[in-house]
Amino acid sequence: TDAEILQLRAVLRDLVALSAMPTAWVGREPAAVTAGLADALIGLLPLNFVFVRLCVPGVAGGVDVTRGKAWKTFPEWLESHLDKSGRFSVKEIIPDVDGGGNSCRGVVIPIGVDAEGGLVAAACDRIDFPTEIDQLLLCLAANHAATAFQSARLIHERTRAEEELRKARNELELKVVERTAELRRSEAYLSEAQRLTHTGIAALNGTTGEVTHSSDEHSRLYGFDPEQGVPSFEEFHQRVHPEDRARWTEALERGFREAASAEGEFRVVPPQGPLN
Repeated sequence: TDAEILQLRAVLRDLVALSAMPTAWVGREPAAVTAGLADALIGLLPLNFVFVRLCVPGVAGGVDVTRGKAWKTFPEWLESHLDKSGRFSVKEIIPDVDGGGNSCRGVVIPIGVDAEGGLVAAACDRIDFPTEIDQLLLCLAANHAATAFQSARLIHERTRAEEELRKARNELELKVVERTAELRRSEAYLSEAQRLTHTGIAALNGTTGEVTHSSDEHSRLYGFDPEQGVPSFEEFHQRVHPEDRARWTEALERGFREAASAEGEFRVVPPQGPLN
């Protein structure tokens, strides 16, 4: 009949609309997916009341959204039902949602095993609600939304983790910059103190005898230009007065051997002449 054809067309229209919803939810926040499902259901079917709860199985925290006021006692009904059974395993149809001759009929549909993915509750003032088609459309929309919600939750968590990592990296880089600046200031103070007191610091590799470091003032005391790099051990040795070289070498060897500081007096002969 014409009425059946019109009804079939309406069902197909709603089916296509509900099937297209996941595309609209790509990239949306979990709360937006939940709200989008509630708005779509109350607008497309149409319904007088919709409650949507979406969550990720095994993960604490979900999102609840309510649209419409036809089922005023739904919060109490839901709490009472969970107190008794602790879960939803199958859908439930409520002939009179508020129990007082109300013209609205309701249905509660779990998402996933024991509603681990959430649930959808709906109420409508149609006397035949919910028909098999109503239940099919509600289940279809709920399952689509649950999948989109889980994807959105994963993306949200990944984005938050990336943001936390980026923040931690920025903080670390800032600390490195600050620490580097502190070290450079300390090096500048030390260099100035050595210049004023004519003292210097050098470091040698105990195994190879290679000079690995020579402060600017230490190089200058031997008559070297600090800008020309670190001189070799032999170059430093050649700058020691020939009469003091043995004592200079013995002092260094004693320091390596005893792993302690070694003192000694010796003369340096830079290119411009001896230093007293």
